[in-house]
Amino acid sequence: MKLYRKSSVQLSYRRELVNGLMFYANAEYAERQALRNTSPYLIIDDKNKLFTSNDPLNPSTDEYGFKTNNAFVLDATFRIRFKQKYYTVPHRKIITGSKYPNIFISYKKAIPVLGSVADYDLAMASIEDDIRIGLLGTFAYRLKGGYFLNNNTMYFMDYKHFNGNQTILANSDYLNSFKLLPYYMYSTNQYFVEAHAEHHFNGFIFNKIPLLKKTKMQEVVGAHFLYNDKINQYYEINFAIENIFRVIRFDYVLGYGVTNKVNSGFLIGIGTNF
Repeated sequence: MKLYRKSSVQLSYRRELVNGLMFYANAEYAERQALRNTSPYLIIDDKNKLFTSNDPLNPSTDEYGFKTNNAFVLDATFRIRFKQKYYTVPHRKIITGSKYPNIFISYKKAIPVLGSVADYDLAMASIEDDIRIGLLGTFAYRLKGGYFLNNNTMYFMDYKHFNGNQTILANSDYLNSFKLLPYYMYSTNQYFVEAHAEHHFNGFIFNKIPLLKKTKMQEVVGAHFLYNDKINQYYEINFAIENIFRVIRFDYVLGYGVTNKVNSGFLIGIGTNF
């Protein structure tokens, strides 16, 4: 669900400072303009069926919480991986991995210059890894958190948003999304902690059942968590079967926190083995 369109100019920079330490930088100057729900096609003009607002802060009106505005944003990130192993070939370095996780430390600064109005500072950190556990499969996780040191002038698009879902189609970035979380419900300009984890059994269970073994389907379990100033607890647990016909993944999800009741749903998506 997209809230706005933007026209922007960006400059990006990437460099390995030393083995295991990468630096990424990005500068963007953008004009942000609200998107309105509309359509150029009209077959029947039913006055009782009108377009609703595209603004999550004002869902019952066609008024928007922001006007067209400009933002100048600098973003810098360090990626750290201790004792990273590699080998070299002519004109190329091949990374072979590390027993330690990836650590990301980033800082985003919106500066009110050159006609821009956004003014905020966001510090974030995250850690992620894939851990192979022999015949039991692979455990993958991603933990991250952030804090707005300054939120002097922010529009809703500047908030920290979380990847939610209100359809039966799954987001293929399973370690960076929630399966049942309504869009923008817990967007924040204060602080947040977010966690995602999945264990892929890689057939450890199904391979012991003759008929299922022939299908080559694989089993997955996952857990997801969100905490910020808008909600003290939001949890999800998902049970999935992937590699169906080698490309399809099917999830059953249980969620808790939106209404302090357990809700559930089914999702279908492209499996990670595709």
